[in-house]
Parts: sequence; C-alpha cells; structure tokens
Amino acid sequence: MRNTCLAPLALGAALAACTSMNGPAAPPDQAASAQPASIGYSVGPCFGFCPVYSVEADANGEVTFVGEQHTAVSGEKVGRISSGDYQAAVEALAPFRPAEGTTADVECGARTTDQQQYRITWQSVADGPETVLNYYAGCRSAEAQRLRAVLNGLPETLGIEDWAEAKRPL
Repeated sequence: MRNTCLAPLALGAALAACTSMNGPAAPPDQAASAQPASIGYSVGPCFGFCPVYSVEADANGEVTFVGEQHTAVSGEKVGRISSGDYQAAVEALAPFRPAEGTTADVECGARTTDQQQYRITWQSVADGPETVLNYYAGCRSAEAQRLRAVLNGLPETLGIEDWAEAKRPL
C-alpha cells in the first residue's frame, strides 16, 4: 500500500520549478563507483497521518527499520535483503547522491505545503562521515519527481513495505 497522504497533483505543470542541490555535486563517476557501506533514509511527518519512520540497510543485507508514528510496526525491526536488492537501492539513489561527506538540499521554487521531509544518507565506511541529501516531498520539479518515484519504490526494495504501511490511529 502506498502512502495515502500525498496531495493531489492537480496543479500540474503550473507548479513545475527548477530543482538545484545546494552544496558540491558528486563527480559523475563517484556515485556509480563508490559502493556505500550503508544507505538509509528517514521520513518526517506531514499534515495528516503519514507514516514517520527511518530505515538503514548495510552492504551485508541487514535492514533496520524504526517505526515512529502511523506505521504498521512501531519501534525497531530488523530484516534481511539480498545483495541484489541492496545494489538495486544503491543504484536507484546514485543519481541523487551529493559529493562524499557533504550535505545538500533538493530545492524548488514552487511547492505544495504540509508534505513530508526526507533525509537520505550514504555512509562509505562504518562510523565514517555521512553524505546527506535533504528532500521536501512537496517539490514539484521534474528532478524532484524522479527522486520521489525512487523513494516510493524503496520500501519494497528494502523489504519494509509491510512495516512502513500507513496506519491511522484508532
């Protein structure tokens, strides 16, 4: 089940805007060649009942999920994925990865309000510096929509779709 708290996209092309990343961009060969020791992301709240959680996957296939709010699973749950699934997640995120050890923000001029904030992380070595990309889901540029599509597919790739499923409070 996909996140049901997304705002309708009825505003269409009128809200399309430029997207840029603040901070140094990764060299084209860096994202493709550097296999991170771990990748992860956290999803913040929206105005409504969006799932709030964080997930981290390491190159050994261990996936740690922490459900915080409006998720099918609350608290920490650990699972495993194949090396192929880990590699698929790494490759899907590679075009958006900032330069090693930096933090960048995906920005756009026009945006919808009350959407979730994502913090995407790559760590090249255990306990090493993080590479971070901050993304606001209300951004409507073409680049932001490509990232959104990747993020929407990650719960399935990482095997957490049942844990991260949106649940309304009783």
